[in-house]
Amino acid sequence: MRRRGSGVDLGSRGRRILSYLLTASLLVFLLHAVFADRGLVYVLRLSREANGVAEDIARIETENARLRMEISQLRGDPSVLERTIKERMDYIAPDELIYKFSESTQVALDRSRFVGQPRGN
Repeated sequence: MRRRGSGVDLGSRGRRILSYLLTASLLVFLLHAVFADRGLVYVLRLSREANGVAEDIARIETENARLRMEISQLRGDPSVLERTIKERMDYIAPDELIYKFSESTQVALDRSRFVGQPRGN
């Protein structure tokens, strides 16, 4: 006996077909949600890019703070300014000499420091 107003009786075959159609529709919807132009894959990629940009911003802000500190020191202390000019521009005062050693000479000098020194007991 059919209830009044209950609609069409599909039977087991009709319910199975309807179930397959709903499952296929859900699968298409999910695939579209994940792989579409603005889908989940796109959103995840944007999220990774945003994290990378945030890391870049933090690194640049740290570098800016370091440079501001360096500028402050250069403006406030003439000896810091002089040392920086000497280091970066190979500047020397008229009464100064620069001795440059090759790496092999430096290694030999480091080793000679230990020659003839008494051993600690």
